[in-house]
Amino acid sequence: MTVHDSPFLRDLSWGNVLGLGFTQVRLVLTGADTDGAFALSEQPLAPRALAGPLHTHARESGFIHVAQGEVAAQVGDEEVHTSTRGTVLVPRGTRHTFWNDSDEPARVLELFTPAGLESWFAELAEMVGSGEYTLDDIVESGRRYGTELELDSLDPLLARGLRLPGLDQ
Repeated sequence: MTVHDSPFLRDLSWGNVLGLGFTQVRLVLTGADTDGAFALSEQPLAPRALAGPLHTHARESGFIHVAQGEVAAQVGDEEVHTSTRGTVLVPRGTRHTFWNDSDEPARVLELFTPAGLESWFAELAEMVGSGEYTLDDIVESGRRYGTELELDSLDPLLARGLRLPGLDQ
């Protein structure tokens, strides 16, 4: 057995990369890998890219670990800024979003506990890939996974000079 065949290794080639229209997420670990305890995803952020609208997860707590670059986040009513090796804590039920806070690429690892949110990412990727969806479909999909999206938060966030890559062409 080579090291790449090991059940104990998740290297850069591991995991499904899901296209969500304005971003992509690589599923590094899913609930199937962790007995449902947590899921881990990786997300690149282009310069000044917004990860999405403010939203709330009713079922999961989250941790946004900055693997590269500078990231800002709104957690509740507080805005925080961190850089490589910093981690933003997002308690369950707290409205939040995050973005690349610089003109250089960034990359984050997102850990959700318990697992389950990765199934929503997969559903979103399928929906976006089909090309046949509305914003209402996305909002309803999120609700099925305990996520409430605040689409009205997008305009004020984008007015800060942020963008949603892929949707700002």
